[in-house]
Amino acid sequence: MIDDIEYEESSGNIFEDLGFDDPVMEMNRAILGLTLRDLIKQLGWTQTKTAEMLGIDQPKVSRIVRGKLSGFSVERLTLLLDRLDHEVIVTVRRKRPVRTQLSAGAASTAGRQSAVRPPST
Repeated sequence: MIDDIEYEESSGNIFEDLGFDDPVMEMNRAILGLTLRDLIKQLGWTQTKTAEMLGIDQPKVSRIVRGKLSGFSVERLTLLLDRLDHEVIVTVRRKRPVRTQLSAGAASTAGRQSAVRPPST
């Protein structure tokens, strides 16, 4: 029965799988936004206090916390992380080859890596 289930292997980037115009940028923005949200939560600040510390208004903090990142560029999210004393490190490396066929019973783990990694805390 399970053998009859059709599926499509992921590219490793959900935004690419969903057909976004710039999936790498979307993935990087998501990683930075999630990291920023986690830092805000870890600090235990109110949204008003966070807005004051980041130099933005409270509704923007609310959007970040809720994952509504449209209108926030990768550069702006990087700047906000910097204001919380965190640096973003970009790693450039050769892409891993994507496997075109699955070996018997094994799923491919090859996929694209994001160009921006969340800072370690």
